[in-house]
Amino acid sequence: MDVVDKVYRTAHELGCKGITVYRDGSRAGQTLSSAKPLEPQAVSKEGPRPRCRVTTGRTFKFHTACGTLFVTVNRDEYGLCEVFVNVNKGGCPSQSEATCRAISTALRCGVNPR
Repeated sequence: MDVVDKVYRTAHELGCKGITVYRDGSRAGQTLSSAKPLEPQAVSKEGPRPRCRVTTGRTFKFHTACGTLFVTVNRDEYGLCEVFVNVNKGGCPSQSEATCRAISTALRCGVNPR
């Protein structure tokens, strides 16, 4: 419970209007987990590493105001490397695609995903 206490206190100090904390494994399809810690990566000053031909990942389903959102997070041999979003029926496709491209480039440059 010390971690949860720290999270709430930090959120209060930062002036957050809301925060949600889930126990690890309490929800199906959780996006963050303490099961496998992320390995630190050095930030590249030369630009993003090339995309591998084959990556592995998981897809998560969310219900949003834009419709059903499918988020795929892939990793390569170096760690997290890209994010894709598919919005089912209408939604905000151009904003979603631009955000995913920025996130993917940042991940391949070694930016810490946290």
